[in-house]
Amino acid sequence: SPPPPPPLPRPEPERPPEPDPARDPAYDPASDPASPPPPPELEEELLELDEDEELDPPPPPDPDPAPAPDPDPPPPRPMPMPVPIPTPIPPRSKPKSFLAIRLSETRHDVANTKMIRTSDDELLRGIVLSIFLYLAMLYIFFPI
Repeated sequence: SPPPPPPLPRPEPERPPEPDPARDPAYDPASDPASPPPPPELEEELLELDEDEELDPPPPPDPDPAPAPDPDPPPPRPMPMPVPIPTPIPPRSKPKSFLAIRLSETRHDVANTKMIRTSDDELLRGIVLSIFLYLAMLYIFFPI
């Protein structure tokens, strides 16, 4: 029988990569002995930044975070129909004549017209005058 194959060398377990200290938010380069000291210009800027941070403390965390929205919100309620409020009609000293009522109803159909208000006396006078004119024309064209 053939000899057994030699055992394969075991692969070394992979090590997790070393964390990059520059990317770590808690990393302070001044406390790291391996890092070179910062140049004097940067030191002054760092001191100025430190002074600014002391003046403006970070805001405290919000004690009441916003509640999570409900997964199944209730359907919105329908708006109630508004109740129409009747407008009071101001009392008139004299009722409108028939012609003025008809003109006020049709006024919206004709653009840029003035409303003509006539009294009942004027209306009656116009009717009587038109009847007399009609009779006069009949008499002129058809004499008796």
